[in-house]
This record gives sequence, C-alpha cells and structure tokens, in this order.
Amino acid sequence: MPTVMRSRTFAVDQAELWELICDPHHQPRWWPGVERMEAVAGDGFTQVLKTRRGKPIRADFHVTALEPPWMAVWEQQLPGTPFGRVLSESVMQVNLESAAGGTTVTIAHRLKPRGYSRTGGFLVARGCWTGSPGCSEVPPRPRPAAGEPRASIWRPATTCPRARPARASSRSCRRSAA
Repeated sequence: MPTVMRSRTFAVDQAELWELICDPHHQPRWWPGVERMEAVAGDGFTQVLKTRRGKPIRADFHVTALEPPWMAVWEQQLPGTPFGRVLSESVMQVNLESAAGGTTVTIAHRLKPRGYSRTGGFLVARGCWTGSPGCSEVPPRPRPAAGEPRASIWRPATTCPRARPARASSRSCRRSAA
C-alpha cells in the first residue's frame, strides 16, 4: 500500500498550527489543488479540487480521529466517485510535534489501489510526491557512478535472452511470395 510521508518544521506555535489544520475551511490555503471547501460539518467535509484542465472534482472526507493538538486523521469516501474506480482506500494523517524553535508537521497519505490499479502503486506514490506540501517536484533519480552509462540504471544494456526475434506476419509473407 503506497504511503507518502513528508515532514517540515515551522517556526510557529503548535496551538496555532492545530487551529489551521483542524479547521477544514483553511485547507485551500495549505493543501495543493484545493479550490474551496463545501459541506463542512463536525465529522466531515468536501474538497473541491481543480484538474489541470480546469474541471472541478469533489472529494468527500470523513474525520476518523482527532487528538488535539497532536493528530488529525481523515478518510476519503470513495464509493460512487471517480476516485473509487482506482482506489479502495485513501487516508490522510497529520501529526504535530513540538520541536526546538517551532513545530514539526508530518503529513502521511496512505493509498490502497483497487484492481488493475494495484500494478501501478509506485506511480501513485510518485504522483503524490508532487502534491505534497513543501515538495514541488519528484525526488531526484539516482545518478550513475562516474564512467557508468546512464542506461544501465533504467534498462538493461543488452536485450533480454528470452526475447523472440520479430517475425513477419503471414500477410506480408503472402505478398512477397506472389
């Protein structure tokens, strides 16, 4: 199950950060892609996200745990949504911890892909890297050692010994024989 976790220390009091995090109305200020909040109730809320093409998408969440001023957990309601086709679980957890000179915020997003989407779990996790607060790019890929060709890291330098040679289709054989 892919889980993306990010931590960052802010020079802000823990109580101030808790007020910001536990109130869903503030999420458009700090969570990427959230345009606005709707239907905010004591145990749930709806995020209105905007796609790259500008289309709004609604994501409903249910607050599953609140331990002021340390931890908040909310789970996305997936059945009957476009997210439900590719995910069977999406849980967000925010932890606050006092640190020297401020507060450390740790955000963990746990995703459980559904069906065929399970084969691309590493892609889901990689996509979450870019959407995590404080992280605007995908983590760097490993660099080859000096003198080592780059291709050896990402694909084999030789062809697979089990690969079959390409063969002509029967249609092309008939044409060449005629």
